Amino acid sequence: MASAVLAVHQWFVSYVFSQKQYVRRGLTQSSHLPGWGVLHGSVLGPILFVLYTADLISVTARYGLSSRMYADDTQIHASCRPTVNIFTSKVSECIKAATSWMRSNRLQPNPDKTEALWCATGRRQHQLPTSSLLIDGCSVSPAYASIMTCRCERT
Repeated sequence: MASAVLAVHQWFVSYVFSQKQYVRRGLTQSSHLPGWGVLHGSVLGPILFVLYTADLISVTARYGLSSRMYADDTQIHASCRPTVNIFTSKVSECIKAATSWMRSNRLQPNPDKTEALWCATGRRQHQLPTSSLLIDGCSVSPAYASIMTCRCERT
């Protein structure tokens, strides 16, 4: 059993560290790029990325928020009572912690592709915050959506 684990480990190390990549345009070719990582387009790339970023879920959970991840996108979401000021602080702290986690793991957050969405019923729209969220030093203006509630009665 141990020899099988060692063989898999050696294969994995050789796959990640023994690759040679370069850029070619016409007849011109660059020198070899760094010899680590996963080749672009590899099936292993998305799997390794998910494993690499899995701890980000625990960062958001510490703040009582949920997260969903798809490829290189992360959604952070939650719901709150009408007292949104405390919730806004919690979201801002969570985003700050997530950004810090990303930087310490050599990932670059992209505030230009970051969006914020506040949802409320029509009667609660006036309680939503109007200020922008600060994400990695950049201001992100939230979008707003009205949620319709339906009551169903049994007849």
